[in-house]
Parts: sequence; C-alpha cells; structure tokens
Amino acid sequence: MLLECRTCPVRGDACRDCMVSALVEGPAVPLDPRELAFVAQLVGAGLVSRDHARELYARRQPVSAGHGDPLSGTRAG
Repeated sequence: MLLECRTCPVRGDACRDCMVSALVEGPAVPLDPRELAFVAQLVGAGLVSRDHARELYARRQPVSAGHGDPLSGTRAG
C-alpha cells in the first residue's frame, strides 16, 4: 500500500487526526514548564490565541549525531 500525503484532499486541515501522522510521528507529549512559560509569553504578546495555545503539544524526535547529541564529539568554537 502506498500512502501519498501530497495528494490527500484534506491535507493540512486533517493531518492532526490522520492515522498516518499518528503512526509516523509518534505520541504527543505535554509541554514542559519552560515551553509552557514561553507559550504564555506568546499569548501575552498577542502572537498566539489562548484557544490555539491550549492545543499545543510536543513530539519526541530521535537525536541525530552532531545535532544536540552530547556524545557526538561536536565542540563549539
């Protein structure tokens, strides 16, 4: 079976509820305290609505070598 998101008639509007997205992206994770504080600042500045802020969540992503991996041996400077 081939699933092609580019040709989906409801792409964008229904991605959040799509089973393919759920399988590929993994489970949603609650925002941590720092993220919640940042979102509160965005709401306070009028850049994000309260309703939209309530729907925000995080996603876990694997860390690849050289991009935030503390064991990658990458050094600053």
